[in-house]
Amino acid sequence: CFSMPAPDLRDLEARAPTQVLPAPGVRPAPGVHPAPGVRPAPGVVPGPDLALRPEDLARIDGAGAPGDFAQAPGAPPAGQAPASNTARGEEGSFGEAPQFDTARDVALRDEGILQDSRDLTLELDIGYTRTDRLVGIPIAPGFGLATLAESKTEALVTGLTARYSLTDDLEVSATGQVENVRQELKFGTTSSSQHSSRFGDVALAARYQAVREGPNTPGVVVSADTRLPTDDDRAFALGGGVSLVKRSDPAVLFAAGSYLHTFSDETNDPLRLQPENSYALRAGLSLGLNEALSVNGSFEFDADEATSFDNGLTLPARETFGLRFGVTSLINRNLYLEPSVRLQVNDVANSVTFNLGIPYTFR
Repeated sequence: CFSMPAPDLRDLEARAPTQVLPAPGVRPAPGVHPAPGVRPAPGVVPGPDLALRPEDLARIDGAGAPGDFAQAPGAPPAGQAPASNTARGEEGSFGEAPQFDTARDVALRDEGILQDSRDLTLELDIGYTRTDRLVGIPIAPGFGLATLAESKTEALVTGLTARYSLTDDLEVSATGQVENVRQELKFGTTSSSQHSSRFGDVALAARYQAVREGPNTPGVVVSADTRLPTDDDRAFALGGGVSLVKRSDPAVLFAAGSYLHTFSDETNDPLRLQPENSYALRAGLSLGLNEALSVNGSFEFDADEATSFDNGLTLPARETFGLRFGVTSLINRNLYLEPSVRLQVNDVANSVTFNLGIPYTFR
């Protein structure tokens, strides 16, 4: 009596023939017959020899060497990435960020270099200012005698600014203005008023990106400014400034400072006198609600040093603090609208300014 070892199931599976039964209604391939004892599935009928000869394969459209595949019309060659047709300012495929300037960045066009090389931007600005304050009126020119008077001033200023980028880091600009000013002076029981319409000074500026913004450092822009008088009662001025810009999504933080020295001419008209040294500081942020809309806010400080003239007139020192709020909105890929309001918050004067800026960029 002897015993046989139990068969290894893996060996049996390896030696057993593999039989795949056709699905119902499908003819089996030529030469394939059901294994003994295995019934074909219902409805399966052995068909004629359907084997393809080599010459038949050669006539099949799209056949080629091993590894060759049919290529859809217009598709790039195998291994080559599709070419992108997304231009600056056009939306690409789903999930791609738009390439146009965002409203948040446009709001800081005076602090940073926004344009690419050889871009031109024209900006129309319309501003209305109402100011109530006390001013000194000379009563004896040449002797330094003056009296205080209540001044109410309304000014409508229309300006046009052209910005042109010589390179990605260097930008020049020119601004011209038309001023319509109405002023009423009241001292004691006497009052007077005057209205004037004239061309304002022409402002020229050059701005350079000295330091590009980094992950932990702000971008730095330096500027040189000059003001050219358009009539004999105005004065030539020269100055400069520096601004810092740091992005921290979804906001952009900025700070800027500037200085302006005016070479004032002598005049007995106190409304034409200008301080010799002026300083300005501002800081704020632009918050992007989306690519096409941002809200902006800043704190502004302006200071004028006291200036004495040879004719005995003196302009007192002046310091003003203001808050500016605005909205920048994208109209199309090159056109933006920016309404804003500035409120003076100290007691030197009651002043409010409404402004509408409309920049358009030619690319």
